[in-house]
Amino acid sequence: MYIMHIEKEIEWNAEKAELLWKERGINLNEIADRIKTGDCKIIPVDNQTDHKGQMMFLVEFNNYIHCIPFVEDDRSIFLKTAFRSRKHQKEGL
Repeated sequence: MYIMHIEKEIEWNAEKAELLWKERGINLNEIADRIKTGDCKIIPVDNQTDHKGQMMFLVEFNNYIHCIPFVEDDRSIFLKTAFRSRKHQKEGL
């Protein structure tokens, strides 16, 4: 994994976070904590045609690699969603 220091605020939609918890068992609070400590990797989103310039964090959570697409501005990082990734699990971090 890469070590980085995230100084910006990490934000997300509360309704989306609740849905991710109920449907996928993904806790954005825990993921944000891992991102803040640098326990992640940043890569471009695969589909740049539809998500031009968008990046995503790769975070190991519950022994599985999760992708967390995000957008950022000068003040904050906004987490769009989170999902488990077989592709990145096979590749490892």
